Amino acid sequence: MVSTPDPVSVWDMAEPDFLALHRSLPKLYHSPEVFTLSYEEMWIQLQIWVYPSQAGNTSYEHKFDGRKDVMEELSSTADLFSRLLLRSKFSTELPQKAQLFLLPFSIDALRVDLGPSRISDHLRRYVQNVRTSYPYWNLSLGANHFYLSSQAFENNNKHRNVLELEKNSIQAACAPLRQNQNFYPHKDFIFPRYKPITQTEFYAALEGRTSRTVLAYFGGTLADTPALVFILDAWKSDPDFEVEVDPSPHRISVYRQLARSKFCVNVPSRDTFDFVDAIRFGCVLVLLSKSVFLDLPFQGFLDWRQFAVILSMEDLPNLKQ
Repeated sequence: MVSTPDPVSVWDMAEPDFLALHRSLPKLYHSPEVFTLSYEEMWIQLQIWVYPSQAGNTSYEHKFDGRKDVMEELSSTADLFSRLLLRSKFSTELPQKAQLFLLPFSIDALRVDLGPSRISDHLRRYVQNVRTSYPYWNLSLGANHFYLSSQAFENNNKHRNVLELEKNSIQAACAPLRQNQNFYPHKDFIFPRYKPITQTEFYAALEGRTSRTVLAYFGGTLADTPALVFILDAWKSDPDFEVEVDPSPHRISVYRQLARSKFCVNVPSRDTFDFVDAIRFGCVLVLLSKSVFLDLPFQGFLDWRQFAVILSMEDLPNLKQ
C-alpha cells in the first residue's frame, strides 16, 4: 500500500490554517489530559498475546500474512487490525506477561462458510478448547480477552462458553454496527472500517478539482425510509446538493464526489462511503440517525461533535438551513 498525502493539509490549507488546526487538536478529545495519561501508560505497559491457531480452524481465523507490502488483498478490516497488531510492539510471545488476549477467530469467515445461525455453536467449541488448553480464560472468565467482529451472528446458543464470550469478552467491532449486532458500550469498542487506496486512485479523484463546489453529497441506497426518499427528491433539484442513489460500484467516482464536496451526508448502513473515505478527502461528515449513536469509532475518547455534524433524522427537512 502506498501512503498518500492528506488533501486537506496539502491542497486546502495554508500554513497558518494548518498551525491553527494543530493547536485545536486537544479539542477533539473528551478529556485530553486523561487520554494523554492513558495513552502513555498503554505505550509503556500494554502487551497482547494472540492464541495459536486451533487444529481444523485455520480457515476460520484472521489472515496473518507475513508480507509487509501487501495490504490490498485483505478480506476485512479485522484482518488488517490483526496483521498490524502482530507487527507492533504490543504483541508478545509470552502469555504470562500479557494484559490482553486476542482470540483470532474470524466472524467474517465463519459467516461465509457456516452462515449466521451456526456461528455460535462453532464459538462454543472454540472457547471450550481455549478453556481446557490454557489457564488464562478461567482466570477472568474471558474478561481480559477480545475478538474482532465486522458482522452480526445469531446467538442461539446458551452454553456458558458463548454467554461468557458475549457478556465478558471485549468485542472490537467495525463501524457501522450491523443490524442485530450486539454491542455493550461499557466494554466493547468501535474501530473504523478501512479500505486501502492507491496513489493513482487518490490523484485521479483530485484531478481537475480546484475548489469544493458542492455544498453536500449523498451517495447510498434508500432502503425503506420514506422520509429519506422525499428529501432526496428535493435535493436532486437543488444545485447545492449532489445525490447519487445506488452510485457506481467503482470507488473512484465516490472519491471524486467527496473531494469536491464540503459536507457529506451519512445515514448509517445506507451509505456507500465510510468515515475514513470522508476524512481522507477532507469532507465534513453529517451523521443522521433515528437514535443515539453507539457505533462511532473511538467515541469513548473522541468528541465527534468537534469535527462532524450530528443530527437526528427529524432534522432532514431543514438540513440545508
